[in-house]
Order: sequence, then C-alpha cells, then structure tokens
Amino acid sequence: SLRRITFKALMTVLAVGTIFGNVLYALAGLMQFRFTLLAARFLVGLFNGFALPSKYIGLTVGMKRRSEVILYYSATNMLAFAAGPALAALLEYFIKSIRIHNLVLDSDTVPGWFMALVSSVFLVLLLLLFEDPPAEETVPMAGSGAPTGDRLPLAAMCAAFWHLCVSSAVLTVIEVYTVNLGQEHWGWSIAKTAWLLAGLMLCSGVANMSMGPLARRFISSDRMGVLGCTLFGCFACTFLLDLGLPSFPVQVGVLSIGLMFVLTMAGMGRAFVLALQSKLVPTSLKGRANDWSAVFMTIGRAAGSVIGAVLSPSTFGVVMLSLFASSALVCAMSHSRMQPSEKAD
Repeated sequence: SLRRITFKALMTVLAVGTIFGNVLYALAGLMQFRFTLLAARFLVGLFNGFALPSKYIGLTVGMKRRSEVILYYSATNMLAFAAGPALAALLEYFIKSIRIHNLVLDSDTVPGWFMALVSSVFLVLLLLLFEDPPAEETVPMAGSGAPTGDRLPLAAMCAAFWHLCVSSAVLTVIEVYTVNLGQEHWGWSIAKTAWLLAGLMLCSGVANMSMGPLARRFISSDRMGVLGCTLFGCFACTFLLDLGLPSFPVQVGVLSIGLMFVLTMAGMGRAFVLALQSKLVPTSLKGRANDWSAVFMTIGRAAGSVIGAVLSPSTFGVVMLSLFASSALVCAMSHSRMQPSEKAD
C-alpha cells in the first residue's frame, strides 16, 4: 500500500514525474496542442512532493530542535524563491544573447529544460546520498490506523491549518502582485521585476536562516512564535498601504521594506506552525496532520495566485493587513488550546 512506500522510493517517483512534466513543458510549443502546457503544469504541481520535507523532519527530529530545523527548511524555501526569479532573468538574458529562438529552445521553453536538468541532478543525488529514517520511526506512518483513543485536536488543528493557509497565500500574493506591479504600473521589464523579487526573497531567506539558532534560545514556545509573527506582520503591512508618496524612488523603497518584512514574518510564521502542528497530535497521527497541512498550504497558494492577480496599489496593503489580522485573531482565540500532546514525540 502507499502507506508502506519508503521516503526514498516515493521521492524517486516524484523526481521522475517532475522531470517528465518539465520536459513536456519545454516541448509545448513544438507539440502545438492547446492542453500540453496545462498538462505539464499539472504534472509539475502533482509531483512536487511539498509535504515530504516537513513530514521527514517530524519523524526524524526531536521536539526540542524541531522548530529550529523547520526554520532552516523555511529559509531554504525562501532562498529557492529568490533563486527562481534570478535564474529566470539570467536564462532570458542568455537565450537572447546567443540569439536562439525556435520551437524547441527559446525564452519560453528554456525554464522547462533547465528545471528538467536540475531535477535530474536531484534524482542522482537522491539515489546516492538520501537515507530513509529507521524503520521504527516510520511505524506511525506505515501503520494501518491510529491506536484507539488517539484523535486530532480539532480546534487547535483548524487554527494551525488556517495559519498555514494564510501564510502560503501571503507569499503567493506577493509573488504575483510584485510582478504585475512592476510590469503594469512601473513599466519595468520581466528581468528587472524578477531581480527585485529575488532580492526581497533573498533578504527574507537570510532572516529566516538566522532565526534558527535564535528561536531555540529566546522563543519559549511555537505558539508564541506564531503570535509574534502575526503581530509583527500586521505592523509590517502598514508599509504596504497606499500612502500617496510623491516620489517614485521613495514609493519603491518603502514598499520594498514592507514586502521584505512581510515575507520574513510569513515565512517564519509558517515554520513555527509546521513545527507546532507536529507536536499537537499523538505520534500515530503525525503523518495525517502533515498531509492535511500540505492540503491547506496548497489551497493558500492557489487562493494567493488569484488574489494577487486582481489587487491594485490601493487595495494591496489593506488585503495583506486583513490576512495577518485574521491570523492574529485566530491565534489569540486558540492560544490556550495549542498545547503539545502528551503522546507527541
């Protein structure tokens, strides 16, 4: 059954599927079939394995260091978001500089070929270096069901899922909105907008990475970390409001500062919630909680892409502030319930 597939085997299947999806994306122009691009995007999304890293951390890292390690995981996510736009700009420049433009290789298809190559390298490293967790640590994941009496704490888990959905939505809204703002309102090229977004993501990733060791020393609990991130996020959103600043450079500077802080708070908040949700449930239900977390993060990303596409400078800050405020309200109302389970490990 699927419950008995090892991490290595599952990640191998996902890597092969990702390679196939990216190759299909790169060949979409050559195939000239209207649904090829849609199918390629579907396959890349289907085989992304977004839930596996946090599940692996939950099974292999103890409760004392789990928050720190997930902060590192969140930081690498943000750094990848920084690398993505930067690589897109570099690839576009490379293709234009060598003056290649055909149905197989052009500025639209080169991202597919590049990601297929990256996924192939990942597959080789996975087969050579990755180790599955010990068998006893995967028993809760492979078991036929939870022991009698073990159940998900509904109120606490719903609060955690809301935080994950909101934080994922915030990150995606910023990605989509920044690109639209740069191109439609500022008249920037795709490359210039990509470099701005890459710089913001880089600063956020470095901040998340530095919080790893600090969290273990200065933050007493994950729920306090979540509450702090949502409150600081509300404050950071004031920089995103349409303040009617007369100077364009000042507008860009103030907005960039706000975006950097909001990205940092959203990334850190998501990391604290991922660590917390693995502690809210008994060990036997840890895998199920991780699966639901991935579902709600995916919903957040889907909603964020739609919201970000329709926002304008006058509504962007208000919507972002509302998202953080709702998350802070849910955090305050559920604070007493978000206690680690006695059966968690």
